Amino acid sequence: MEHEKFPVEGFEFMNEPATDEQKNIIVESAKRKGHFLEKNGVWPEPFTRWDAYQMIKALEELPDV
Repeated sequence: MEHEKFPVEGFEFMNEPATDEQKNIIVESAKRKGHFLEKNGVWPEPFTRWDAYQMIKALEELPDV
């Protein structure tokens, strides 16, 4: 996954590190899709709120297993 800065002025907080809640959503969603991720494992650096949002949206498009 390639990191890109959030492009909208006034929403700079989206460039802050992803939250634990977002990581929990990613881990649970990945599990439903047949992929194993560890919340405390290695995450990309930086892994921003914007990156997490993009990953959550991409996972939602995959079929459940």
